[in-house]
Amino acid sequence: MKAIDSIISFFKNTSELNQRVFFGILMVLIFGVPVLLGGKPFVLLLIALCVLVSVEYVVIIKNPSTFTMLFIIFEFFLVFLLRESNAGLQKIVLIAFIIAIFDTSAYFAGKAFGKHKLCPSISPGKTIEGFIGGILCVVIASIPLYYILSCKISLVFYTIFVIILATLSQIGDVLESAFKRRNGVKDSSKLIPGHGGVLDRFDGYILTVPMFFIVNMVVNLF
Repeated sequence: MKAIDSIISFFKNTSELNQRVFFGILMVLIFGVPVLLGGKPFVLLLIALCVLVSVEYVVIIKNPSTFTMLFIIFEFFLVFLLRESNAGLQKIVLIAFIIAIFDTSAYFAGKAFGKHKLCPSISPGKTIEGFIGGILCVVIASIPLYYILSCKISLVFYTIFVIILATLSQIGDVLESAFKRRNGVKDSSKLIPGHGGVLDRFDGYILTVPMFFIVNMVVNLF
C-alpha cells in the first residue's frame, strides 16, 4: 500500500509535463492493443470511450443537446467503419499519428517560441508559433509513414491532406476550448492527469474523422 501511495503522491505532485509524458505513453499502450487487434476488443474500446465522452459532456452541460449526443455516437461509428474497412488499421494509425504528433509538437513549439496568441479570447495558451511548429513537425514526421503504410496517393496530395487534418485537429481543439470556457470549466474531467478528460483527448478527432471518412470514400488512400 505504501508503494502505491508513493506512486500516487509522485504523480499528484510532479510537473504537468511529466504527467503528460507518462500518461501519454500509458494511453498509447492501453488504446494501442485494441486498435491492433480490431474486432471485439476495438468495439469495446470504442463503446467505453463513447460512454466516457458522453458522460463528461453531460456533466459539463447539465442539459445535453440530443444532436450533440447523436453526433458523438456518429463519430465513434465512423471510426468503427474506418477500422473495419480495407486497410483499416493503417487508416486509424494515420489519423491517430497526425493528431498525436501535431498536438505534442504544437505544445512544445508554443512553450519554446510562442509569442503571438492564436485565439486569446478562447484559448490563451495556444500560439501562432505553436500552430506553425506543429504543422512543420507533423509534415516531417508523416513522410516516413507515407512509405511505411504504402499509401497509394501521391506524396504531394498526402502532404496537403496531412496539413488539412492537422489544421482541423487544431480547430476541433479550439471549438472544445470555447465549449469549456462557455460552461466555466478548465478540463472536461481529471480522469487523465496532465491531459484532463477523455473529451479533452477527443477534441482533435471532432473534424478530422469526418474529413478522413469523406476523402477515403472518394480516394483510394491505401
